[in-house]
Amino acid sequence: YLYLSMLMGPFRFAGMLVGQGQRAVAGGKRIFEIIDAVPDVAEPERPRPMPDGPGDIRFASASFGYSEDRTVLHDIDLHIPAGTTVALIGPTGSGKTTLTELVPRYYDVTDGRVLIDGVDVREVSLHDLRHHVGVVSQEPFLFSTSVRENIAYGRPDATPEQVEDAAVLARADEFI
Repeated sequence: YLYLSMLMGPFRFAGMLVGQGQRAVAGGKRIFEIIDAVPDVAEPERPRPMPDGPGDIRFASASFGYSEDRTVLHDIDLHIPAGTTVALIGPTGSGKTTLTELVPRYYDVTDGRVLIDGVDVREVSLHDLRHHVGVVSQEPFLFSTSVRENIAYGRPDATPEQVEDAAVLARADEFI
């Protein structure tokens, strides 16, 4: 009985290691599926520079669906002049967030075009486009770190003055 109890510990430990190894392999497979996934949004072959214009946004007969059989935006024609504030109002699931996600090309329209200053966003490099387009989610997310680091998240090299300027622009300086 003594020898049996002495062998049980190492066998339990070996069993635990096998279980952890199986979970690690399964997790690794999921990670590699994500790494190997082909993005839905492709870079243009010959990207144009982002226009230096004022920032007019136009949806021209734009349609979008998350799948071929589920179109959520149908033939949208909308002009948002530069410098204007627009409120998108509608029930949950009506496409408000989806519409805003088409501008920085988190998704591409399935029909029609999205233009900034007359240039189709699909003709601009993703890096350049997303450098010029800012999106503020309706569900803000804050990292559990300082307010300064949350404000400077997109520019970790920002100076204190730049962070303060960003806070003023966001009208967050009063409660910081």
